[in-house]
Amino acid sequence: MIKKGRSFKKVVSCLAVSMCLLTSGLTVGAYEADTTPPSAPSAIYFNNNCNQRTIDWPDCTDNVKVAGYTVSIYDATNKKYSTQKVYASECTLGPVTSEYYVYVSAFDDAGNKSASTYIRIPAQQ
Repeated sequence: MIKKGRSFKKVVSCLAVSMCLLTSGLTVGAYEADTTPPSAPSAIYFNNNCNQRTIDWPDCTDNVKVAGYTVSIYDATNKKYSTQKVYASECTLGPVTSEYYVYVSAFDDAGNKSASTYIRIPAQQ
């Protein structure tokens, strides 16, 4: 039943479009899922300048867009010290009295992750 004041033509038109979509098997708004992971960081560079210890790496690439990077720090016995997500290709490290290893991987908005690249950071003197 059409409510008073509503256009009959508009209702029929909406129903026709809906039926057409249902019978044709067309999916509105469909897209191909992104299953390609970003490239791994090609290198990680350690900088120890004026009491500020940082690492940086060249930007990774992806078929859509790199969303960010996961930085994981392990001590020399392979015990995880910390993990954090960063959204730039650099990270500041705090003081650590023993050597440790920093692993960096890239991720995209679809949740794909690259392989990790690592660097050994010497003990702070």
